[in-house]
Amino acid sequence: MYAFNPNFGSDPGFSPSGPRVVAVVDEEGTACGWLNQTSGDVIEIGVAMLPPGALEQRKNEAALASHAVPTYGTPPEIDGYFIQAGGGGEAQVFRGSYWVVIDSAALFEPGDAQQLVTAVLANLPAS
Repeated sequence: MYAFNPNFGSDPGFSPSGPRVVAVVDEEGTACGWLNQTSGDVIEIGVAMLPPGALEQRKNEAALASHAVPTYGTPPEIDGYFIQAGGGGEAQVFRGSYWVVIDSAALFEPGDAQQLVTAVLANLPAS
């Protein structure tokens, strides 16, 4: 996170609030939050492994509600999507059976999440 922005640190009071990050946790995934020490913006990152049917459903929902982002990875190995709404941005990335969601008011366009997407994907084991 420091490489992304040294002003972000672990959010000790983090509780998932982005709808899809909450959905990741509901799918028995995990989530963490990073707090901007100046602005108070939080970056939420959630990761879950999904069974094939649920994974396909989440991919279809992302495709209908977001914009495809080819720079997150090459389909079909990696499918990436981004949407900016309500004063913040949300990236969704699918690799293997993993569903990754990154949500924050600090994300305005797909490129803002690129470094975070790359870091998360680099730390996921093969599925």
